Amino acid sequence: MLSELFKPYKASITRYGNDSVAIASFRIKCIDANIDTSFSWQVDERSLEYHLKPHVHGLMAVLSNGSVFDKSKVYNPQKLFDFINENYVKLTPDDKLSSILEYMEASTSYDGQTIIVKSPSEIKVAKMYFYNIQEWRFYLQSAVEQGYIEIKQIPGSIAEPKTQNGYRLTVKGLSRLIKIHEGKDSITCFIAMAFTDDMFAILDNSIKPALGLCGFKSYVVSETHVDSDKTINDAILAGIKKARFTIADFTYHRGGVYFEAGYALGRGQKIIYSCREDEISKAHFDIRNYQHVVWKDSEDFKQKLIDKIEAFIKD
Repeated sequence: MLSELFKPYKASITRYGNDSVAIASFRIKCIDANIDTSFSWQVDERSLEYHLKPHVHGLMAVLSNGSVFDKSKVYNPQKLFDFINENYVKLTPDDKLSSILEYMEASTSYDGQTIIVKSPSEIKVAKMYFYNIQEWRFYLQSAVEQGYIEIKQIPGSIAEPKTQNGYRLTVKGLSRLIKIHEGKDSITCFIAMAFTDDMFAILDNSIKPALGLCGFKSYVVSETHVDSDKTINDAILAGIKKARFTIADFTYHRGGVYFEAGYALGRGQKIIYSCREDEISKAHFDIRNYQHVVWKDSEDFKQKLIDKIEAFIKD
């Protein structure tokens, strides 16, 4: 049954309203993830279960991170898949490793505390954009192998005589967390884009207003005063280092944008990839696997950027 798909997430789905034979309305609720959203479905309930079953984890991931259905749409299988794919954040391995350290930090009261690590709930795994609990455990083990976490034996007690593995963050792990927090506290966004007249108009009419409405400011190299003892490359690298995230727009596919996005990615920084719709087909193969904000004009880009920043950056 359809409801069984949502039980592992402690969520519910109910059909409601006086719908026609062809259109049904469904409501998804999950108290633990603050989800309460509804959508219209073009075909019957049995069809929804069939099409949703392979993708329910992805759906719960995007819903738990703030995405909501478009109330003006009637969803079918393709529109449902598009909704999930457009909103699902594909984290890098470095991002996932950082999530493990943050999970550990949230579970401890002081530096050096050894704890029994409890596996997160299914909805928490989805919210962190892990594919499943097995992937989460893989990154926990990777954090141990890379020296960010160490395993300490916890002696048994009379009530629980069996010795258990405890985990604690190392100095190396705590130092990495400091760097993670420094980036997250920044209100700066580095802008990588083609420096053409039409793109400067997009910068002024779309990117900067969207950032401002979300509480961020832009760092654009062309607007930055570069000291005589520095180069433009120095200014680029410094700007990326101080930014919380990067917007990399690939319209016109400038080589510099690929370099800047690659450098930001290598630092484990979150990146919003974007491209004008008539240019997206020209994207190089090495960025095609990343989700892009594909835009038509300045107003379309502005709204899509606001939605993306709220869902992807302000978590």
